[in-house]
Amino acid sequence: MATIIKKDTTLENTCTRFVTASVISYLIGVAGTAAFALTAFRGKLLVSVICLIVAFTGVLIGSWARQQATIVRTGITGEKATAVLLRSLPDEYCGFQNLTVTHDGKTSEMDLVIVGPTGVFIVETKNMNGTIVGNYDGKHWTQEKVGRGGTPYSRSFYSPIKQVSTHVYRLANYLKSKGLPVWVSSAVYFANPDSEVCLSGVPDKTPVFSAAVHGASEICTYITSGKRQCSKEQVSRIIALLNK
Repeated sequence: MATIIKKDTTLENTCTRFVTASVISYLIGVAGTAAFALTAFRGKLLVSVICLIVAFTGVLIGSWARQQATIVRTGITGEKATAVLLRSLPDEYCGFQNLTVTHDGKTSEMDLVIVGPTGVFIVETKNMNGTIVGNYDGKHWTQEKVGRGGTPYSRSFYSPIKQVSTHVYRLANYLKSKGLPVWVSSAVYFANPDSEVCLSGVPDKTPVFSAAVHGASEICTYITSGKRQCSKEQVSRIIALLNK
């Protein structure tokens, strides 16, 4: 079983901040509503209007913060599920979750980095549901799904293939600058089993896997089936470097 080391808790901290902001904003909304009722009863028109505005603003901000917390929490869930999956790799592999690397003054925060005898792999994780439509070479993809009220909903998001390619460039050059010129591969994994990935065009060198269609086993096979690119010494040096 592979070891997965969590390097950063930024997402968890961000989620906590959004939850806290949501609770505080809702409390302000409740207090504003109570103050509005009291001042309106006493005939203080101007003060009651101000209280009503405060109440409305508190509820509005609280709703927005709660929505943001849900989005971040969904991402955290996807990353955790993928980390658990990649723990099934052989003992000679080691993974890093939420690894941050800086090269030429620019920073990349990577969902998962796997190091082993077959090389170094960056796995970009998405936990979206619905239908994912895009082109392998396209800059933006689309998520299509049905909202809570039964209304069709779609939104555009930056291609995870383009996103992870930037991470590959920075990590490869970072390792090279430390005397470890190794090949860095990449993969995209849609961890939500309720997602359907529909991509067109010529498949990219970065494969895309989906939990809905045997992606869990396929991504592990992708990582372990390549030829041995790193010696035991190189693997140990890379792990020690990334674990600093």
